[in-house]
Amino acid sequence: MNNLHDKLISGILNLFPDQIKVFPLPELKKVVPDGTPSLLHQHFREPLSNETYEKLAEEIAGFLNNKDPQTIYSFFYRSDNQTSAQSGWVISSARLNRSDKGIPKEIVIFSYDLELLGDIKKRLYRVLENDGFFNENHTKVSSLTKREREIVGLVTSGMSSQEIANKIFVSIHTVNTHRRRINDKLAVHNFAGLLRIADIFDLNAKVG
Repeated sequence: MNNLHDKLISGILNLFPDQIKVFPLPELKKVVPDGTPSLLHQHFREPLSNETYEKLAEEIAGFLNNKDPQTIYSFFYRSDNQTSAQSGWVISSARLNRSDKGIPKEIVIFSYDLELLGDIKKRLYRVLENDGFFNENHTKVSSLTKREREIVGLVTSGMSSQEIANKIFVSIHTVNTHRRRINDKLAVHNFAGLLRIADIFDLNAKVG
């Protein structure tokens, strides 16, 4: 690592002492026995211990080593903020830094508290808190057309089929056909099921 790079990393660490972690690759060691399930491609519902964080950093480094140099790896975990009654979520993004010769030398992980994101935080939290439901239904939701998404939002806002027909300038028969197709695609059988999907996937209408 050259002096300029050293100074740059040192300056960043001083500016963001609680948000950035740098792991020199030679110092990373296996802290969990071989055969332990991989920590990659998941998020964590509890704060990460130093041991788990080091193991995760090692696995991320191995993953990124086989990717394009500009690739970023992101994951979520629970914060250990003791000032709030319920811990929030943190998003972290990791990047592999290489030497001038292209040799991997360190993994840099930047973390950001979702509490600071404002309104978008609510949408992220809905997904993170309902990840199983999200994974089970995202393919179904992605199959909806733009018009069907609009109708889901209007239905869950409390509008009747006739009110929806008047609003989007179609016949009530067309609206009812859309509603049947929506229920079939989403495999929902009642309003409560539709409402949950609309809430978690942010399909609620912004009715003025």
